[in-house]
Amino acid sequence: GFVCEWLVKYLPLIGWYRNFVNQDTFVNRSFESDKPRIEKRIDEFHNSNTDMMLFLAPEGACVDHNDMAKKYINDCQKFAASQGYEPFNYVLTPRYKGLTCLARHVAERGEIMSITMAFVKDGKLLDERLHSPDRVVPDLYTLFDGWGGSPLSVYVYARHLDNFNSKSPEEIKKIMMDDYKNKDELLAHFHEHGHFPGVTLDQMGEFAVNHPKVHAHILLHNLLWLATAYAAGVLPLVLRSITWIFATCMVSCVTGKYLYGSTMEAIPFETGIKALMMWMYQRKVKKGKDVSTTNTCGDSQQAY
Repeated sequence: GFVCEWLVKYLPLIGWYRNFVNQDTFVNRSFESDKPRIEKRIDEFHNSNTDMMLFLAPEGACVDHNDMAKKYINDCQKFAASQGYEPFNYVLTPRYKGLTCLARHVAERGEIMSITMAFVKDGKLLDERLHSPDRVVPDLYTLFDGWGGSPLSVYVYARHLDNFNSKSPEEIKKIMMDDYKNKDELLAHFHEHGHFPGVTLDQMGEFAVNHPKVHAHILLHNLLWLATAYAAGVLPLVLRSITWIFATCMVSCVTGKYLYGSTMEAIPFETGIKALMMWMYQRKVKKGKDVSTTNTCGDSQQAY
């Protein structure tokens, strides 16, 4: 299961699936309202005796090159400095408060793993310095670039993190800040040397993707799905639905890229919806609404 922002569950099809079937945990970055929601979801997993692996990004945001993102990066760097750390250049600061709710989930069963990923394409690190104009945030279009695109390699550095059991919120904050300091150093080393410290690329274990096999599975799956629709007499309806979905995705992507300058498609339709939100935010700024005094990374704003 994933811990993700509340907007995702309202996105067509995949958002509805993640809400009603996958049972992801949706948060709106307000600790007071999110705490009971997180605890309720954990209780559901435990009461059903379900072993659930939770994936979450404690920084709680994905930043690109717009004004809102630049402000958020600056706020995070100021917050790191206020906590006695050198400002992070490759990662944001973690939003730690929500992790206090997850401490019980880990204490009763499981462990915490810290994951750092380096995305490389054509020999270039995509997730480089936060303020770099060459920085690329990988999304679905980056990962599935098509036959004419260059392959994308993902290098993963995993390590065990201290258990949160019996830790105070301040101790959890220090564990997370130390971990993100380590992540920042890992990516800085990869950016300079082309590999993580202590291990060269040829020493890393490789999980190679059998692309022909994957493509064959996808093709057979789609043919079986279409054959089932034909047998049920609903093939024309299915084809019209597929055409509508692809057309909507195309309009969403083109509109979002026009408004925003790049795609941000973690899930379908996200580029258009988030670009529209960014556009509304910028209009609000141009009308004179003062947003420069709000520190979105300070302790008072740290939902997670």
